[in-house]
Amino acid sequence: MNCKKCGSTDLRAHRIVYEDGTSHGENDSKAQTPLAKRCSPPDSPGPGPVTFGAGLIFSAAAAFKAGYLHKWNEWIMIGTFGVSLIAFMVLWFFLFGRRNWARYNKLRASWEKSWVCMKCGESFLAE
Repeated sequence: MNCKKCGSTDLRAHRIVYEDGTSHGENDSKAQTPLAKRCSPPDSPGPGPVTFGAGLIFSAAAAFKAGYLHKWNEWIMIGTFGVSLIAFMVLWFFLFGRRNWARYNKLRASWEKSWVCMKCGESFLAE
């Protein structure tokens, strides 16, 4: 296989460049070379801070409403908070999560087939 831009045979898979150029330290710290950062895999999807914040606000509102209706019984409030937070996250997953994971899987498969030329820096997909 040759580079599509310069014709060099000095090629490396993105996965190898990422692994070789990334070091993990204490407290989840991570140091990367610029090339490793450029060749890094796609970020896995998650609920994100905005969605999680909305879930917390929704759950807190539901808990306060349940508490108000049941004379501020703390166990009712805690239970309502937990159940509503779980329900919100399950709903989020079925509405958005499956689509995000499908997109991530396509990006990850593309990344697995990506190569970089060590001479000119061009990235391309293997055929």
